[in-house]
Amino acid sequence: MRCKYLCFGVNSAPEQFQYAIQQTLERLEGVRNIADSIIVWGKSLKEHDTHIEARMKRLSENNVILNVSKCKFNVDSIWFCGYTLSKDGISADKTKIAALVNMKEPEDVSQLRSFLGLATYCERFINNLATITAPLRELTNKGVVWKWTGGHQQAFNKVKEGIAKDSGHTNNNKNDNNIDLTPYHSICNELTVSDNGIVLPGNRLVMLKKLRSHTLNIGHAQYQGIVKTKTLLRTKVWWPGIDREVEPLIASCIHCQAANNSKIFEPLKMTTMPSKPWQVIHGDFYGPFPSGEYLLVLMDEHSRFPEVETIRSTTTAVTIGKLDKIFSVHGFPIEFVSDNGPPFNGHEFHNYLTQNGIKHRKITPILAAGRRPTHT
Repeated sequence: MRCKYLCFGVNSAPEQFQYAIQQTLERLEGVRNIADSIIVWGKSLKEHDTHIEARMKRLSENNVILNVSKCKFNVDSIWFCGYTLSKDGISADKTKIAALVNMKEPEDVSQLRSFLGLATYCERFINNLATITAPLRELTNKGVVWKWTGGHQQAFNKVKEGIAKDSGHTNNNKNDNNIDLTPYHSICNELTVSDNGIVLPGNRLVMLKKLRSHTLNIGHAQYQGIVKTKTLLRTKVWWPGIDREVEPLIASCIHCQAANNSKIFEPLKMTTMPSKPWQVIHGDFYGPFPSGEYLLVLMDEHSRFPEVETIRSTTTAVTIGKLDKIFSVHGFPIEFVSDNGPPFNGHEFHNYLTQNGIKHRKITPILAAGRRPTHT
C-alpha cells in the first residue's frame, strides 16, 4: 500500500512538511515559513504586493490551499511564531513579558526552571542574560541544596528589570542601516580603532570598498603568483573575502597568462546524437588474429547495432567490397567515422564515400574517445 498523504504519527512529519513548504517557496524574495506559518514582507507597499502575488502564484501552481480566516494582508505588525514583527523590529509577546515581570520569587527548583525558561525566550531582548542568570542556574544543578540568597534575588530582579526596560524590543532603531557585519565576526577580537578612526585588525588596515580594487593592483604590481600576492596583502591589509578576490585578478592578468607554462586544454564538445539509426556509422579494424585474419567492425552510433565482417587484408579494395555488402542491406549512412590509419586515409576510400554521398569524419589523432562505439 502506498499512502497519498503523510500519515499521522510519523516522527519526521514536521521536518518533511517544513522541507516541502520551503521547497515550494524556494527563491521567492521577501517570503519565509516555519511549518505552515508563512510570512511575506516588503520595504514598500508596491514591493509587498509584488511578493504577495509571487507567493500566491507559487502556492497555486503547487496546489497549496490557504485558510482565508487565518490570513492577514497589508498589516503594519504581525504575530509570528511567538514574536511580534513590525517596521520597528522584533518584539516579544506582551503576555509573556507581563508573566515574566509579574512572576513571584521561586520557592523551589521547578518554579526557578519555569522562570529561566521564560527568561530564555526573552534572551535576545536582555543584554548579558547568561551572565546575569549564572547564579540562578547553579541552583538547578543536581545535588545542590535549595537556598535562596541575596545574590539570587539580585539576579532575579535584574532579569525582570532588563525585559521591562527595553519593553521586549530589539532592532528598533529607525536609523539602522542594516549593515551585515557577519564577515567580521571571526576577527572581532582583533579589531581596534585608532585615534584617527581607522579600523585595524592587528597591524593591518581594513580597506574601504572603493579602495580594494586599487589595493589589489598594487599588491600584484610585480606580477607574482597567487600565493605570493596573498601573502603580501595579508601582511598589510584585510577585508572580507580578500583571498577570493585575488584569484580572479591573477586569472585575468595578461602578463601572468603569457608567462604561464601550464597547458590550457580546449573544452570538450559533446557529440550530437543521431535522430535515427544508421545515420552515423563508426568503423575500425580488429586484429590481426593468430589465423592472420582481421575483423572489420561497423557500429551504428544511434542504436549501437554492430556489423562484423571477417577479412584477410585491410587494403582499400577489400574494405570497400565488405562495405558494399553491408550497405546493400542497410543502405548508405550520412556520415562515416574512422581513425586516420589506412585504408581510411587514402584518396580511393575518400572518393568511394564521396561518390555515395557519405561524409567522412576522422577522429582527433591519439584521442581514443573518438572511437568509443567500436572500442566498447
